[in-house]
Amino acid sequence: MNNRNIPTHTQYLLLAQSCGFCENPKCEIPLFEYENIKPTYIGEQAHIVPYSGVGNREDKKINTRTNIHNIENLILLCPTCHTLVDKDKNNQYTTEILLEWKKQRQQKIDNLFAIKHKNFETLSKQVIPLLKENKEIFDAYGVENEPSTFPDKYPLWKKSEFKLLINNSKLKTIFQHNELLFSKKNADILLVFYKHVREFEDTRDSPAKRYALFPKELNSIFQIEPCIIENGVTDYDAIRKFLLLLKKENRYIDFKLFPDPIVTYKDKNSDTIKTLSLNDSHNLDQILWNSKSYIQNKPKSDKTRLPEIIYACKLLYNIDSDFIFDPFQITATFKNKNIKFTYTYTFSESDFYELENKENIDIIVNLHEWGNSSITKEAIKVAKKYRINLLKKSQFLASLYNE
Repeated sequence: MNNRNIPTHTQYLLLAQSCGFCENPKCEIPLFEYENIKPTYIGEQAHIVPYSGVGNREDKKINTRTNIHNIENLILLCPTCHTLVDKDKNNQYTTEILLEWKKQRQQKIDNLFAIKHKNFETLSKQVIPLLKENKEIFDAYGVENEPSTFPDKYPLWKKSEFKLLINNSKLKTIFQHNELLFSKKNADILLVFYKHVREFEDTRDSPAKRYALFPKELNSIFQIEPCIIENGVTDYDAIRKFLLLLKKENRYIDFKLFPDPIVTYKDKNSDTIKTLSLNDSHNLDQILWNSKSYIQNKPKSDKTRLPEIIYACKLLYNIDSDFIFDPFQITATFKNKNIKFTYTYTFSESDFYELENKENIDIIVNLHEWGNSSITKEAIKVAKKYRINLLKKSQFLASLYNE
């Protein structure tokens, strides 16, 4: 296709703006077909004010070769509509008409993608198909940084870039209008994605290696592909609140700490069984955010940490693999003893009285240990009255080694 030296960067931006459809509102056929893993692109860049300088269309604002290829003077059409416009002998397709086509196309895109969703669930329904399609393309042809390694794939990758640009443009518009639906941690991933989109558009005509790569965490957020980061989410109080919600809604099935921490539960809108890895941190973080499980205004020093619970339970597991962990009460049954785990900067007498089911507890372990002040003397004294052994983390470890 002869593009008359339109900069590659401009061609890609035009494609992204059109979202891959002919900009004639009476046509709007897709310009990119992706069937049987063989991408085909049929789009053509048409000049609103003709490149030849002759014809019925003109605009005094565009009168030199320096801005004839400006994106504002370009419209993306299918071959049929391009021919129709350029061969117009009846002055039917004026500059104003073509500019109106571009305006209408942008309005339609805004109506489809520049909308605010009420919740993350409806957002996901719009986003997941686009992310999945991008992943399928990249998995099949993603060799752009080392084309010499895969010479057979690279031509298909270059053709597939068109579809990625279209989807990226849609995703960016969707995300920019729904950033408040993301957790604070995952909102940062959106910024990485925006940077990736800009670089992907800006470097299409450059062989340079790209650095702002697609953030795989985005696929994790939408449960497309896990992104395992051990100890990525450490707030067990939020996890426990989510588990209680599942239990209340009769969706909770199981919780396992080993070999990897996993929650199994029923999907809210179907009978599908879902498995949530607590190490898939961006997915977990978003689920906790969506379910409002994060406890606001709780001191960071008093938030029960998942890594500490896993560490303590692993010690028990190594001694007796039949031990039982209760994720709701944060207790473990070990050799006929009930152990309650807490994580408090300083475990006090009032903390002790706030505990539920004290009559069923044999040992309390404060996993938050700093020096000799993690448990007050008053707390130890009142625990003895209940015949409960109150231990610091180091004391608990020592007692296990003496088993």
